[in-house]
Amino acid sequence: LRLLKLAGRSPMVMMYWQVLVMSGQPLLIVSFFNLIVVVLFACLIYYAEGQSYSVDDSIVDMFPTGAYVRSDRHSGEPTLTPFRSMPYSIWWVCVTVTTVGYGDMTPTTPAGKATGVACFYVGIIFLALPISILGQNFNIIYERFLEGKKSSMFSSRFSKFSSRSRTTDSLTSFRKTPQCRPSESWRPVARGWRRGLFL
Repeated sequence: LRLLKLAGRSPMVMMYWQVLVMSGQPLLIVSFFNLIVVVLFACLIYYAEGQSYSVDDSIVDMFPTGAYVRSDRHSGEPTLTPFRSMPYSIWWVCVTVTTVGYGDMTPTTPAGKATGVACFYVGIIFLALPISILGQNFNIIYERFLEGKKSSMFSSRFSKFSSRSRTTDSLTSFRKTPQCRPSESWRPVARGWRRGLFL
């Protein structure tokens, strides 16, 4: 909690928070389009890799109601597809769009490979959009921060100069006041005292 309090007082953290607030609406729009792209490519890869539905004995042992299969790239025999449902397909799209590529699920059909190539190219484009939005807004906030810092330094220097001028003006005005001048009644006494010392 103390670290959070210290971070809240830091101007850099507040500047980053202002960047996120300023980028809120554009990021929501980009996130909405990203969601549409993820669902679209998940549907494409799901239908490209799940070519047929099989109730073979080797598959029924694991899935009693059957499952979708695809042709093996080496033997050509039907094998169980890893894209068994939409959540699996969405997971693969998210991994491919972010260019992580775990390799746990790979397309083998020509349609699936074409979908994968289009997926990671579109993913690069959609990943560049939020970065550009955040970078542009960060430049705006940083310029405002520098301008505010310069103005505060100028105001502090001006206040110091004005305070010094006020003190000098007050001293000159105090010296010019008649109360600070020696009264006329003390002058003869001072002259006599001086004469007595030198006699």
